Amino acid sequence: MQNVLVNLFPLSDVVLYPHASVPLNIFEPRYIKMVHHSINTHTPIALALTNFFENEQFVLKTNTGDFSGLVVGVGYPQIIHENVDGSMFIMLKGVGKARLIENTNDKNFRVYSAQMIDEVYDVSDAHRFRLNRLRIMLKNWLEMNIKSKEDRETFFKKIVKPEEIIAYAAHFLIENPTHKKEILEVNSLTEKLELVLEHSKFEERPLEGKILAI
Repeated sequence: MQNVLVNLFPLSDVVLYPHASVPLNIFEPRYIKMVHHSINTHTPIALALTNFFENEQFVLKTNTGDFSGLVVGVGYPQIIHENVDGSMFIMLKGVGKARLIENTNDKNFRVYSAQMIDEVYDVSDAHRFRLNRLRIMLKNWLEMNIKSKEDRETFFKKIVKPEEIIAYAAHFLIENPTHKKEILEVNSLTEKLELVLEHSKFEERPLEGKILAI
């Protein structure tokens, strides 16, 4: 497994999955600096979930806490729009996941050493009908939450690979941060599929107006 350096971005309820992208508003000076550093040095950004349950206990990590050992999604930022005050709207494209090892410096934003984690992308033929079911659920969510038919169809046509379908279904259909974390940590695509289908049955209907990220 490959060791890398990642810029850490802690968020309370957002998980970055491999093969999916998330839109982010960046306004704190240290994280504006982090995005520019990531682009200039081609250093990936790791989204670290700060709010979840683990071993039947509530975990709330703060920006000053140690995130060593946490599994995170990693990706590269693209600046979509930058304001005169430096704040920006970016798209963070997930390219993989990693386990954080240790904080390597004391900059305004933190840089962690991390070990990349490989995933198994095979989905058995026996699970293909379940994958298709999940794809239909994702399509239904888009129809309920995205007003523009053109935006829905353009987005949906690009989601073809099993890992993309599962990643975006987890992103849109799952609201519970603990469930999001559980899905990220599983390495088997078949197990991810099962978890997304299981948890999406019990999730409340997501809020309308989420931005499509691809």
